[in-house]
Amino acid sequence: EYLGTCDSDVIGDKIVDRFKKWRETLGQSGAYAQWLRNYSQYHGGPGDLSSDAEWSDAFELQGDNGEVLSIRINEMRNLITHILNLTYSKPVGLRAIAADGEPESLEAAEVADALLEEDFRSAGGTQLMRRCGEAALVVSTSFIVAEWDFEAGESYVPDQSGQMTMAGEPKLFDLWIDEVCFDLTKRDWRQVPDVIMLRRRDRYETMSKY
Repeated sequence: EYLGTCDSDVIGDKIVDRFKKWRETLGQSGAYAQWLRNYSQYHGGPGDLSSDAEWSDAFELQGDNGEVLSIRINEMRNLITHILNLTYSKPVGLRAIAADGEPESLEAAEVADALLEEDFRSAGGTQLMRRCGEAALVVSTSFIVAEWDFEAGESYVPDQSGQMTMAGEPKLFDLWIDEVCFDLTKRDWRQVPDVIMLRRRDRYETMSKY
């Protein structure tokens, strides 16, 4: 929906309303229930969440004399763990490629390569990729968000109000599928017109900044 020149309050209300409707769609389509079942089974819980089945932390059941009566094997977790080990046995390699052979493009690609290598690892990108891969295999999709945190890094110069300006640094974090609103009917991400992300922040920490 085109918002045009709406006021910020109107835009905010429309975004919140759309996210709520998206959550309702997940419940009505059965997608959210399927994700919950997958998550429950992956962590050793019952497959049928509507039943009275209880979660069991015991790996095996023993008899009165110590004999093993049964052993619980989580086939889903076992399979996903093997896939993760095969997929992420080597760190993810990011590489910038120049658009053409011009000196400026080649220089920009070298700079981008250095930034990706340094910032991706320092921000915990390697571990985050594996965690997102695990979530995607369990509940079908997960997301990595990269942003520039202008309030982080080292301070280097005071601004007009006398407060120190921070150098900033890259920040990576993951979001689960129920925290990202998008058009589920699209089969290709290039066809998705827009995305709404749900971020949770400490309200008192946010209020202290403004």
